[in-house]
Amino acid sequence: MAISVIAKDNNATVLATAVNLDDAILFENSWYLLPELVDMTYLHISERTYNCPYKGICYWIDLIMPEVEARNIAFIYDDPLPGYSFIARRIAFYARETIGTIVQKDKTLEV
Repeated sequence: MAISVIAKDNNATVLATAVNLDDAILFENSWYLLPELVDMTYLHISERTYNCPYKGICYWIDLIMPEVEARNIAFIYDDPLPGYSFIARRIAFYARETIGTIVQKDKTLEV
């Protein structure tokens, strides 16, 4: 396992796992993962948006579990501006610890 996004619940629920650099891109201190690698059971894409002046509009993703709820723990750009197509439709998690998540990685993904 190269990188995992873990929920801060009592069971340390795995929200996403990526095995190689094609599956996970580290960009601007966030891991952009292929959507098929993300378990959306406890993740809910909100209608709240952020308009980045150079990447475009992203939608915030919230974590909603019985033991932990956290807003804005991830985000997605469905249709980013030109030059950023490499992040299109990937689920992005902060590389740092958040109120609801922890990212664990091994050395194979160091950039």
